[in-house]
Amino acid sequence: MVPVAYAERDGGHIRLMVVAGDRQGRGLSRRLPAGLPDGFEGEAATLSASDFALPRYRALGFVATGPRTCFNGVVHTPMRKAPHADD
Repeated sequence: MVPVAYAERDGGHIRLMVVAGDRQGRGLSRRLPAGLPDGFEGEAATLSASDFALPRYRALGFVATGPRTCFNGVVHTPMRKAPHADD
């Protein structure tokens, strides 16, 4: 079996979330992080989003918490999502 989607976290930080290129556009990225913030024991979820992923993370409720930066040639924007919609 070949994985089509994968998520990895380090405490409250989502380190990696990917969907195979041939499986994109099918709603997998919406389902992949489902419930992750609540699984962080009431803590906010954080991540560093690539420019390509910014619109998807915004649609999932993440907000930018700092400026777009480049580290070791990788451009990213730090983002955060509160553990509950009413936070």
